[in-house]
Amino acid sequence: MEPRLPRNFLIKLRTQGSRTPLVLVLCDEASRQVPEFLNSDRPIFALKHQGGDGQRIQLNTVEAIAERYLADLRSAAPSGPVVLCGYSFGGVVAFEMAQQMAAAGERPPLLIVIDSYAPVLHQDAMDHGRNYLNVLKDRMISQIVEHRLNHGIPLKGKLNHFHIIQTYSHAVSQYRPRPYSGRLALIRAADSWGPADLGWYLLAQGRFVTREMDCDHVSIVKSNSRELTALISQLLEEAEC
Repeated sequence: MEPRLPRNFLIKLRTQGSRTPLVLVLCDEASRQVPEFLNSDRPIFALKHQGGDGQRIQLNTVEAIAERYLADLRSAAPSGPVVLCGYSFGGVVAFEMAQQMAAAGERPPLLIVIDSYAPVLHQDAMDHGRNYLNVLKDRMISQIVEHRLNHGIPLKGKLNHFHIIQTYSHAVSQYRPRPYSGRLALIRAADSWGPADLGWYLLAQGRFVTREMDCDHVSIVKSNSRELTALISQLLEEAEC
């Protein structure tokens, strides 16, 4: 039996406010914590991960995920500009959402990516620090995941997380992004591998700014939400939205 997609991936965190709505794309813990520290006059929405039921993920390309997320977003906020903010893989999805919105004549006034690698650096970033044993372990886990999915056995815990990450990684490796002419901001963790721009500079044809936090990839959304929110607020003020 094919798993069914949720009716809606959108979470309405705050619906009231006069400022430009903020949309948090796969921002994990930050989706719960940022609203506590952000100006109360700004509506906030979040888009959640697939795979909550432990079944095979159906939307497995960046373009398809972005298209579905936009449809869910517009069902709740049918008109007007929004600011997109995505973490890790969510940054790539937010980038494609912004591209699709721009193509429809509704480019976001600001796009924020949080410690997210541009697709050109994705594989290098994933391979950084890995060795043969890591590769062998992943192959074994992948076989277990495929066996369970093919036999209708729901994935749980680490197996489900592995399936989600593996699907996302494959989606990014197949994604061919176009240059983006809108306002793009990167918030990166100081401990993350790679150049300061994490590969986004070559895609940014409009205004591009970077901010850095003294943390790692996980803690940037897990235990540094107050500082992260302060940077997001600063970027929102600079963009006047």
